[in-house]
Amino acid sequence: MSQKVAVLGTGKIGEALLSGVIRSGWDPADLLVTARRP
Repeated sequence: MSQKVAVLGTGKIGEALLSGVIRSGWDPADLLVTARRP
C-alpha cells in the first residue's frame, strides 16, 4: 500500500511543498491537490 498526501490550499508554500515532494520521487498519482475557487 502506497502512502498518499493531500495538500489543501495550494498557495506559494503549497506549490513549493509539492515541487519538493515530486522531485524527491513521489508519484504524482499519490498526491491530491485542491485550490480555493473564487
